[in-house]
Amino acid sequence: MKIRFDFFVIMTIILLVTSAVHLTISSMMIVSPRKISSLSVGDSYSYVRIVGKVSDTPSINVENGVVDSIYFKVNDGSGSATVKIYAPLAEEMYNDGKIPSLGDHVDVSGIVKVTDTSVSITLYAEEDLYFEPQKPKKIKIDEASNYDEGDAVEIEGRIYEINAYSFGYIIAVVDVSSGNRINLSVPYNYEIPDIAELSHSDVKVVGAIHYYKETVEIIPRVFGGIRVENIVEYQKTDDLKDLTLYSYVHLEGKVDYIISADSYQLFVLNVGGDRIDVYVESGANATKVWVSEIVAVRGIVSIYGGEMEIKVRAYSDDCVEVIS
Repeated sequence: MKIRFDFFVIMTIILLVTSAVHLTISSMMIVSPRKISSLSVGDSYSYVRIVGKVSDTPSINVENGVVDSIYFKVNDGSGSATVKIYAPLAEEMYNDGKIPSLGDHVDVSGIVKVTDTSVSITLYAEEDLYFEPQKPKKIKIDEASNYDEGDAVEIEGRIYEINAYSFGYIIAVVDVSSGNRINLSVPYNYEIPDIAELSHSDVKVVGAIHYYKETVEIIPRVFGGIRVENIVEYQKTDDLKDLTLYSYVHLEGKVDYIISADSYQLFVLNVGGDRIDVYVESGANATKVWVSEIVAVRGIVSIYGGEMEIKVRAYSDDCVEVIS
């Protein structure tokens, strides 16, 4: 009886201790949200939880083909904190599509570090980040300036041009019916369609309003923010009277004269006796042309100084080729 009693006591103690440990771990992991403004230097290296809104463009940094780190800021109305995610977790979350976008509501838990000037939270587990995208409001391009920073919107339009910078792409989208344009600011490593196909497409864009030096633009969602609705083929024509603004065209004609041949080309193309200026952006897929050559031109019908012109764009399937 004594042996059985001792065994029963020992097992009971083990079960009680195990339950206590489980409860302790649970109480450590399930924490109430803290206001960012309430965090102090003394809270550094403790596990905290914050709830707020992504207040800037998430930065996705790739080294040697691997997502090395991800950063984004969260504002809870009392202050802001930078959320940091490092490899290998950063790569896993990127591959899983678990990265929030500008304007998303987030619930983040991690190890906090507080200095006199900043608050940062390092994430160590994918399940410690929950985010909920805003429902976008479908708007016209010319209505974008009526919305506030971070508001979720959806627009439709045609790709006007694409340019690359140190931080990513600036993609201009035009409303074909009105001519109104807006820029998309797309950081590198955001998910976007093939650039060449995108350059002559009608698109749907879901993202958040952002103001850059008081100019409104849209930051697309990290994943699926730009969707190709229709790849528009270049229409071949030999009559300039058939041209419509913001259409993608293929023309063949003779170079009448050259206006500029420096960092960009600007020449006058004669098509069936009618003339139109052809502006070739620096970096476009274009052969240098000479007077009297017969050339093929692919580009977008644009307008400059009140007159139609053909813009041959970089980062596109546009081109200038000498036929003879």
